Amino acid sequence: MLYKIRQAEKSDLTAMYQLERELFGDHCYPDFLFRQAYDCWPSGLLVAVSECGHVVGYVLSSPSFNRQTETQRDAWILGIAVENKMQGKGVGKALLSEALAQQHS
Repeated sequence: MLYKIRQAEKSDLTAMYQLERELFGDHCYPDFLFRQAYDCWPSGLLVAVSECGHVVGYVLSSPSFNRQTETQRDAWILGIAVENKMQGKGVGKALLSEALAQQHS
C-alpha cells in the first residue's frame, strides 16, 4: 500500500492547509479552520500519509447531534482532498470509508 489512513496530528495541519490551497486555490478553507477542526472534532479529521510520512490526502467530518438526547445521529463531510499524483489510486475512497466506519463505531 502506498499510504495509510490515520487520525490527524497537530503536526499535519500545515500540510493539510497547503494541500487544500494547492487544490482549491482562492476557494480553499482558511488555515485557521484546520486548527479549529483539530480542536473541536479530532476524531473527524483523518489523513492519508505516504510511506515517508507525507500527507497526501485528508477528510474532515463533523458530528451532528440530536439536541434533545445529546447523542450523535449523523456526520457532515466538510471537506476531502487528495494530492493530484495520488488521485485515482483509492485514497479518497479509503478516507471516506474510514470516516464512515468511525461514525458507526
